[in-house]
Amino acid sequence: MTKSTVGKISQTIKDKISEAGISVHAFEKKAGLKQSAVQNILYGKSKKPSLHIMQAIAQALNCTVLELMEGEDENETVPETKEQQSSLETESSWNVDLYVEVLRTINTLAKKKRLLLSKDMMLDCAEEIYEYSLKNKKNKPDKHFADWLIEKNFKT
Repeated sequence: MTKSTVGKISQTIKDKISEAGISVHAFEKKAGLKQSAVQNILYGKSKKPSLHIMQAIAQALNCTVLELMEGEDENETVPETKEQQSSLETESSWNVDLYVEVLRTINTLAKKKRLLLSKDMMLDCAEEIYEYSLKNKKNKPDKHFADWLIEKNFKT
């Protein structure tokens, strides 16, 4: 994203939070984001907010990510390099089959370890494993990473 794009998104978020009549800190809690995640976008510290953060913000504001990016020039969104194109494709593509396999992998590991995971715990793990698999260009979940993540988070 260019500096002007981030500025437009920042202004849209500011306006929508203001319309909601809550503080930025309260909004970050409502969106389930870490403290300062939204502030970093609003004050220009975050130049490339992740898709996950943008989706959380949009959901908390009852809008879409595209609505947050309203008014953006189409030319600004065209990636300049192959690396930027690849990054954009990774962020914007949704591999449903991979995500389902990630959920199955977590479920199998949890059963083996006799863990009862809440929906939030399951989805948090799924998100990390899914992103890890995408970044490593794998079409299947990395079972070793999944096992390590569950061990780390749930001290089995």
